[in-house]
Amino acid sequence: MSAYRFLDEGPSYEVQFSEDENEDVVRAIDLSLQESQAKEVNMGDIEFPQIDEVEELAQEMEEITLSSTDLSASTGGIELEWWKRFKEFNPSDPTSKGTSWWRKSSKPCNTLVCDVCEEQICSAWLRCSYWGQTFCQKHTSDGTPCCCACSRVKIGDMKFITLSDGRKLCPDCRHTAVMDPEDCKPLLDEVHRFFKGLNMKIKYYIPILLVDNDEIIRIHKKRLLGLTLYEKFELDAVNYVTRSTQRGENIKVVKEVEQLPPGRKVKAVLLLYGFPK
Repeated sequence: MSAYRFLDEGPSYEVQFSEDENEDVVRAIDLSLQESQAKEVNMGDIEFPQIDEVEELAQEMEEITLSSTDLSASTGGIELEWWKRFKEFNPSDPTSKGTSWWRKSSKPCNTLVCDVCEEQICSAWLRCSYWGQTFCQKHTSDGTPCCCACSRVKIGDMKFITLSDGRKLCPDCRHTAVMDPEDCKPLLDEVHRFFKGLNMKIKYYIPILLVDNDEIIRIHKKRLLGLTLYEKFELDAVNYVTRSTQRGENIKVVKEVEQLPPGRKVKAVLLLYGFPK
């Protein structure tokens, strides 16, 4: 169970134009401009859109460019020469060099900036849609804290909490996190009312226990949010969390052993502690 399960993977910018390809494109543009100038087109006979319309069109084109693969980022932050030339043409400007509908933008080149390191993203990146965060993929393995509940990454001086099993919680998820059995009791009562409303009577007591990642992995060998222990699990006892205490930015827990009742199809339900209600 990864903390980055709610993230969207962005395109990689690692593919670059070779120097020969870039020169060929620039040469083709120059030849095209020379041919258009040789035709001696009377610019006074051509009706161009108003400046406001050109500005609006250029703005829309820039937004579309930003949402797709960023051309300037493919060269590591340096604009491609041919791309820059396209942007310099503005038909509504008397000093324009040609008749292209692109104009030189007063805004910086459209590039993605990492919210964590605040550097230009020139390789693979990830986006947390809920929090609107965009960051380099390298931050998933360089120790940058990421909330195990909502996949929010730590930015600036944001205070993250470290649970006893190493998981991280952002401030918002920590506010409603289920840390003790007492926090879990109202949820259990609601579950019992739900089944009672369906005329489904629970024949015997089923223990619902809060556990940490280590206990889940010990039983199932995988990282899960919860686990139902059926009779096929050959377990006699479970180490569950009885209470937790916070010291600074760290959470310490106290565990006890719960003996599982024998001869039942459902022995217990395990829930990973530390998740929001």
